[in-house]
Formats: sequence, C-alpha cells, structure tokens
Amino acid sequence: MLQTRIFVVSALAVLAAVIQCDVFDKYCGLGCNDEVHTVCLRRNQSCGPDPECGAEFRKVKFSEPEKKFILDIHNHLRNYVANGIERRGTGQPPASNINALTYNEELEFIAQCWVNRCRRELAHDKCRKTSTFPLVGQNLASVSTTSRNIDIVKEVRRMITGWYEEVTMFNSTDIKDIKPDGRVGHYLQLVWANTRMVGCAASTWTTVEGRTKWRHLMFACNYGPAGNILNTAVYEVGKPGAKCLAGKRHPMYRSLCVY
Repeated sequence: MLQTRIFVVSALAVLAAVIQCDVFDKYCGLGCNDEVHTVCLRRNQSCGPDPECGAEFRKVKFSEPEKKFILDIHNHLRNYVANGIERRGTGQPPASNINALTYNEELEFIAQCWVNRCRRELAHDKCRKTSTFPLVGQNLASVSTTSRNIDIVKEVRRMITGWYEEVTMFNSTDIKDIKPDGRVGHYLQLVWANTRMVGCAASTWTTVEGRTKWRHLMFACNYGPAGNILNTAVYEVGKPGAKCLAGKRHPMYRSLCVY
C-alpha cells in the first residue's frame, strides 16, 4: 500500500511538471516581434518570486469576492462615465458603446508573473499578449510603508480610483482621436470602450534601509483588448448604451454593454 501511494504521488508530480512545461512553452511561442513574453522571460522562476524578494514575500491571492470587488470598481467608474455624469476635466460626454468588463484568470496570471519580480519602479512588461488578445493593456501602482501591515483591499481601491482621477487632466475634445499624453494613460485604459476583460494581481515584500523596515505592495491590472491607443476613439459619444450589440446591457450597470 505504501508503494502504491509513493507511485501515485510521483506520477502526479511528473504530470504537474509536464503541464507546467506546456504552459511556459505556450507563452514562449507568443512573442511580440523581438520581445520575449513575460511568462517565458520568467520561466526559470516558474513565475514565482525573484531571489531579491526575500523571505517575507507574499503573493496576494485574491478571493472570488475580492475579484468581484475589483471588477465592480472598474464597472462602476465605466458606468459613471458612460452616463455622462463626470463633469471634471472639460466635462466627459456620455458614451454609447462602453463594454462592461468581465474578470479573466489568464490576464491575472500574466500580471502575477510580472509583479512577482518585487520591483518598486512602475515599469511595464514588454510582451503580455494572449492567444485571444494580441494587444493587452496594463495599469500599475505601488505603495511603500513602514506600517506593520498593508490593508490590501483599501490600497487596491485607492490605486484604481487613483488611476481614474487622471480624468481631471483629460480634455474631452480628444475622445475621438487620442493624442500622446502620459498624464492620462491610466484613466484612458480604465474607461476604454472596446476593452472587455481585466485580470489583476498583487504581491508584497519587505526591505530594510538602515534601521527602517519597509513593506511594499505592487498591484497590476492587465486589460484585453488594450486601450489607450493613439489616433483612436476612447468611446463613441451618444446616448448611454445606444450602440450595445443587439441592445444587450449589463443588468446592474445599465449604461454598459454586454458583448
């Protein structure tokens, strides 16, 4: 009986290794021109923490309610813009075709692979595409504190709403034809009409500087398909939801389309 159990465990371990190889091989074949895919780039760590992350590294595993929380913040803000209620910036007109977002585990996995490097700088990865989305957008945020604990949910809310607050700098005359403006890129990706899916990830780790211990949180959301594309419309101005395919609207966020 003991031998049988050992065999089963060994077989499962081999199967897991084969599946893992298949996962990384898949992404290594999804390069972006000359850039290596993030998952392939980090295959030596199996998308886990880099050695620099230290012993107190923690992958933040979002629960299903927390994923819904992230999704609801996004859709609430998208719905707010679609309704034409946002008057800041130069006043944001209503939108007829903004999609409601759904949560995507693959986008989350790729985002997790990136934030697990434990880097404080907000540098985007070069290739995060999927077989479904040749172009994937990304928003990043981080926080460092000397507090003993980080309230993850509180910080995630603050980070997403922080991206949205760039609306105060957005000139609505550019809605039909986006111009280069690094000040509003997070906002544009957050409300981009054609984006349909989002997946987010976070990790925490610590560093010591002198006698001070710092706790760091990195948060990333990947979006498919990507928004914030130059010379393209953010959304179509018009009656909220008027351009929804077959008139399908989200049951809760009534000004957003269900694709």
